[in-house]
Amino acid sequence: LSWTRSAGRAVFAAPIAWPRARRFVVAAVDGSIACYRADDGKDAWVARADAGAPVRAAPALFGLDGRALLGVACCSGLVRIFDADDGVRLAALDLGAPLFARPVVFVDGAAAVLLCGARDETLRAVGVAFSRRPARTGRVRRRVGGKAL
Repeated sequence: LSWTRSAGRAVFAAPIAWPRARRFVVAAVDGSIACYRADDGKDAWVARADAGAPVRAAPALFGLDGRALLGVACCSGLVRIFDADDGVRLAALDLGAPLFARPVVFVDGAAAVLLCGARDETLRAVGVAFSRRPARTGRVRRRVGGKAL
């Protein structure tokens, strides 16, 4: 395995590895998320996490209900959930404060909680649950103190 390629954009966050799919995922300061094939470095897909703000934190890769998902925390305060296989955005929620750190994910059965640290010195938990394999829609709920808002 040996290749070199241009990312085409500044990358401040560490890339994440997805060994099962033999891919890497990279978040960039232009608000894009790119997934590259590990074997040759070619694009698997590129998606826009935030059109107006950078992404400075690595995405969180997690499995839920039989699918691989990415949780992305954007500097604008948006949290986006993407299908890791094809880069399709499944859900979005504005947490109302700039996010600079990688989300931590706890999966419990058919639901997950993403914990995000915000610039305003708060921790914000986002609950993620999908009905059985939706076409491309998701439900994201903001949770504060264990209660859905």
